[in-house]
Amino acid sequence: MEPQTLSILDEPVDDIDYDSIITEDGEPVDSVISEKNMRLLTEPLHANWQPPQEGYDGKFMALANVGLFYSPDVPALVPDAMLSLGVEPFEDIQPKKNRSYFIWRFGKPPEVVIEIVSNLKGNEYGMKMQKYAQNCGVRYYAIFDPHNYYNRPSELEIYHNVHGVFEPLESNMFEDIGLGLVLWEGKYENMQAIWLRWCDLKGNLIPTGRERAEAEKRRANEEKRRADEEKRRADVATKRASTAESRASTAESRAKALAAKLRALGINPDDVE
Repeated sequence: MEPQTLSILDEPVDDIDYDSIITEDGEPVDSVISEKNMRLLTEPLHANWQPPQEGYDGKFMALANVGLFYSPDVPALVPDAMLSLGVEPFEDIQPKKNRSYFIWRFGKPPEVVIEIVSNLKGNEYGMKMQKYAQNCGVRYYAIFDPHNYYNRPSELEIYHNVHGVFEPLESNMFEDIGLGLVLWEGKYENMQAIWLRWCDLKGNLIPTGRERAEAEKRRANEEKRRADEEKRRADVATKRASTAESRASTAESRAKALAAKLRALGINPDDVE
């Protein structure tokens, strides 16, 4: 028997008391690394990525540590990061009903949910995983366990939703979204670590705003270096041409002077072999 997946149409969308729903509990994130990795999973998308136009109209929301509600009567799930395509934030974020991801208000669940394991209290492989699949209808679920708390074969595992149950995804690419997830070792905001990052379908990292600015600066510097080198070569060529012209002019002057001396001696220079 297949699990029953919640239909967003079943929600009483017109009679919900949003003021009674706990959308923000004020609890801090688990660690500095987790906080940084959450931003590394959202900022690059906003800075340097656009979803496929077909079906999504170029719209998306990339959120970190925001409540994901599938029912007004059930506490929120709070994924470390989530990506939802074809939707945009509500213009007025003051009303409480616009400050979290209520599936019935956006009309769809997020395509991707990501959890970063920082202890064994998160239940990432248990009830939370089941709710993401069965109740929320999330298409892809990624678990990044950098400290190997769960003693799994890999620190990154990705699943896809098959009739309300998450099954392992052999690839780390989400072909229908145009993105993938990769582990990248490097320095982010002066902290060296192994980070979970988005990439395109060719495996190229989606750069942060700072990375793109630095890359553009390097390209500009390289172009300037090439332009300066071309100018130097042109200057050298011009100098050589000028030197050759000067030498030719000097030789011509000497020839004329010699011819004048020969004529003064009564010798026709044109007769001299």
